[in-house]
Amino acid sequence: MAKYYIEINGKKINVILRKFKNTKKIKIFFREDILNVSMPSKVTKAQVIGLLKENEQAIYKQYLIMEEQKRKKLEKQHKWATGEQISYLGKLFLIQTIQDESYKKIQVHINKDEEKVIIQIPSQMQLENDEVRNKIRKKIKEKFQEETKQIVETRLPYWSNVTNIQYKDYQIRDAVSKFGSCAPKIARLHFSGRIIMLPMNVIDAILVHELCHIVYANHSSQFYQLVKQYIPDYENVALWLKNNGNIIVF
Repeated sequence: MAKYYIEINGKKINVILRKFKNTKKIKIFFREDILNVSMPSKVTKAQVIGLLKENEQAIYKQYLIMEEQKRKKLEKQHKWATGEQISYLGKLFLIQTIQDESYKKIQVHINKDEEKVIIQIPSQMQLENDEVRNKIRKKIKEKFQEETKQIVETRLPYWSNVTNIQYKDYQIRDAVSKFGSCAPKIARLHFSGRIIMLPMNVIDAILVHELCHIVYANHSSQFYQLVKQYIPDYENVALWLKNNGNIIVF
C-alpha cells in the first residue's frame, strides 16, 4: 500500500494506492476524504498518476461532495444531551445523560423496557467539551459492539443451521461503510458493531447475506437466489438499508 497526495485547485487530497492480483481494472473511489485507488499488480504508479491527472476535475467534484457530506455529518453528531435520540434495534431510544459526583468514569447502560440509553458521567465533565463528547462516543461504540456480539452469537449459528452453510469464525468491528463482509476462502465473517441499531429482520438479512457469500463470492443472480430462499423479502430489506442505513452513523 502506497500513500501520497495530489493537489487540485489548491486542495491537497490524500491518496492510497493498493495493488491486487485479481483486480482486472483500476478503480478510483473516495472513502471518507481519502482517494483510494485499487489496481492490477502490473499497473505502475506513473500510469495511475497520469490517469488521476486526466480525471482531476471529476475527482475534485467528488471531493467537494465528500467534504459536504463530512460537514453535514459533523452537524448531525450527537452532543449526548438528555432528549436526543439514537437508534437501537430499529427503534429511537431516548438519551438520558446523568451527571453525578459519585461517578468515577463514563458508563453507558441500555434500558430496553423504557427504551432509553442512559449515559452516566462524572460531574466535573462538561458536555460542551469535545474531548468529553468523543469519550462518550467511544463508550457508545463499545456498548453497541457488545450488544451486536450478543445478537450475532445467537442468530448466526441459527442461520448457519437453517442454511446449512458453515462458517469458521466471525469478528465484530466498528464500521460504518459496510454492515458486513466475508472472506469466503477461510469462511470468516465480519460484522459492523453498529448493526444493533438496525431492525431485527434487517440484522437477520445481513447475517444470511454474508453466509451466502461463503457459497458464492460475488453478487451474481445465483447468489441472490440463494439469499432469497431464506429472506424472501430481501429486496425490500435492501431498499430499506439503502434509504435508512445511515442511522448507524453517530
